Amino acid sequence: MLAVLVAARVLPSGRSPRAAGQALDAPGAALVTAAIAAAVLGLSVVAERPTGWAGWAMLVGAALLLVVFARHERRTARPLLPGHLVAQRGVRGGNLTAVALTACTSPAMLTVVRYVQEQLRLPPARASLLFPAFNVAVVAGALAGPRLLPRLGTRTLLLMGFAAVTAETVLLLTLPDRGLRLATLLGSFALMGGGLGVASLASTAAGTADVAADDQGVAAGLLASSAQLGTAVGVAVVTPLVAGAATGGYRLGFLAATVMAVAGVAASLIAPGKRVGEVSDAARRRDPRAGAPSAPSCAPRSAAERRR
Repeated sequence: MLAVLVAARVLPSGRSPRAAGQALDAPGAALVTAAIAAAVLGLSVVAERPTGWAGWAMLVGAALLLVVFARHERRTARPLLPGHLVAQRGVRGGNLTAVALTACTSPAMLTVVRYVQEQLRLPPARASLLFPAFNVAVVAGALAGPRLLPRLGTRTLLLMGFAAVTAETVLLLTLPDRGLRLATLLGSFALMGGGLGVASLASTAAGTADVAADDQGVAAGLLASSAQLGTAVGVAVVTPLVAGAATGGYRLGFLAATVMAVAGVAASLIAPGKRVGEVSDAARRRDPRAGAPSAPSCAPRSAAERRR
């Protein structure tokens, strides 16, 4: 309620000419939502029963729904996802890295929770004392990101972040079946948290830097959706692997997270390598007002929101 009252007082009430009278693309929203739901459910079923037909049928249905969605978006007057936005390299790189980042970190942390409670038999209250270290590392990475981004550029910062996350998942693979290696666990939390913080900021910068002012809302929403999709896909794939394995099966979860982190390294190469303040000529042609990208000012907030 307090947020509503403050927003009503401080936020501007006017709308841009483009937003005025713009209707929601309800058919497009329904198609893409159904496609994502079918894909996540299908991946979960396939991970649990690879030889069954139901999961594969869901994945085929999801692919068909995406094809129908793409055709609809090309024909509608006001598409939910404008084609010129998806065609931008920065948008593609930012969203692919957002998916990969949450797809590797979310299931890795979920597997750690299961490891300390089910494998090490730690009580929930005692196990919970381990995880603030991860949260502190995320905040530290998010705070360091704005200082590193102007010097290193988005691609380098993404590669650094995913390298740290990959090192963390490899480190988790060395955890023993019995006995708590506190230094190993806390060290992995520091690597993953710091990597998540800086990579999340860099993916936000990559996905919004060259976007015209009128498309910033769509680009930000797309990044948030990609991050949520990555979490859903990662958990859907890893949870059946860990739950269906015998003692030591948590290593399957860490191994799957490692594979997703390596995929994130590859996705980082798609992102533009420019530093803050370098706006492409194409962005200036789309929006003469384009200057320095706004991502650094909002990226720490985006990183926190996406992690939640």
